[in-house]
Amino acid sequence: MGRPLKFDKHKILTKAMNCFWENGFDGTSTDDLEMATGIKRGSLYHTFKNKRQLYLTVLNHYFDIKMQEAINIVQSSDTLTQSVGALLQYAASDTDDKSSYKGCLLCDAAIECAAKDEDVAALVRNAFGELSVAISAMAKRSFTDANDDDLKAEADRIVAIYIGVRTYKKMGHTNEFLSGTFKRETANITRLMDPP
Repeated sequence: MGRPLKFDKHKILTKAMNCFWENGFDGTSTDDLEMATGIKRGSLYHTFKNKRQLYLTVLNHYFDIKMQEAINIVQSSDTLTQSVGALLQYAASDTDDKSSYKGCLLCDAAIECAAKDEDVAALVRNAFGELSVAISAMAKRSFTDANDDDLKAEADRIVAIYIGVRTYKKMGHTNEFLSGTFKRETANITRLMDPP
């Protein structure tokens, strides 16, 4: 019988997450994962089966850390306008240095893998769906008379903008450039109060 594995799973997943985040799924080799985690491939894949399963586990780990942060920001605000402003600032706040801004691992997964791996696509959809639910709930608190379908559509639109901000920032746009988007989007929310 083999010896029980003695490593901190959270720490290993964080190290693997940073490796995939830096190099992408296809660009990350088993050697890269061994070096990043300090765990030999036999032990690593004994726990996570293979690189793909480790990647899926890492995406869930990213959700628990980073996407939950975004959801908490939405939920801790007093109004939808405040929550959207704070959320978009969070999306761009990691750094103003393009070379060290990693963007969103879920956005990267959607671009690189979702079209060819339905499990990745479903995971990414569900993750951003959770953010949309949080925004929709905040919208309901802010605009109690609004139609639920309209609130969901607005929440989905805000999630799409969040993804866009993450992507724009990774392309090298500065916070100064993005600040106009933040102002426009927080202003646009008022149309929920006066629908056409």
